[in-house]
Amino acid sequence: MAFASTTTNLNQLFPSSESISIFWENLNKSLQARKKHRQTIKELNQLTDKDLADIGLCRGDINAVAKGSVDHLIKRGVNIDPDYFNLNKI
Repeated sequence: MAFASTTTNLNQLFPSSESISIFWENLNKSLQARKKHRQTIKELNQLTDKDLADIGLCRGDINAVAKGSVDHLIKRGVNIDPDYFNLNKI
């Protein structure tokens, strides 16, 4: 009878401290982005339709602005700083 012998490297079983650190960093960035998204929606929803129109937005634009998808607004001529919405800079 033949037996196959395999050696398992413990480094393969457990993630490195660097990968765990990267995981927590990415999780933190994601949570901060979600917090910023919710806060933006909350603040824009508190504005009246007239206030939104004054800044070149309508209610349908709120989610796009909160997500940072402002390219279509810039094409429409709305004066928005796209760098503000870059969620990677949180």
